[in-house]
Amino acid sequence: MTRTTTTLLTLLAAGLLAAPAHAADHLKCYTVKDPAPKAAYVVNLTPSGGTFPQESGCVVKVPAKLICSPVDKVITAGNPPGAPGGQPFDAPMFCYKLKCPKGKVPDQTGFDQFGNRQMVIKAPGMPCTPGQSPKSGS
Repeated sequence: MTRTTTTLLTLLAAGLLAAPAHAADHLKCYTVKDPAPKAAYVVNLTPSGGTFPQESGCVVKVPAKLICSPVDKVITAGNPPGAPGGQPFDAPMFCYKLKCPKGKVPDQTGFDQFGNRQMVIKAPGMPCTPGQSPKSGS
């Protein structure tokens, strides 16, 4: 065995040349039947980044309507235009019904792996909050 082959095998065994892991930078959401008792909470929502305006006096209604799981997406067919990778998620997200006082949110230009486009913003939808899932086998 040559010295190069031995070095390469050693690096592979050490995991130094393993394929990079994909980040779970997408969410897959499921509708849920949440047994939590009905409740309503008044909140003020302040977006980070300054693209969207702050909204005050919004009402979040419990129980949750969706649960979203972090996933790694791999495109196996088609050729979308592409975009830089997103931020990884490491916890499920619980999403709730939301109602805010009427107000105009400016239209937004969006860019993701499916292209660049101008979007008309309508009423706010659902706030999602990080949650925790029990580990397998618990």
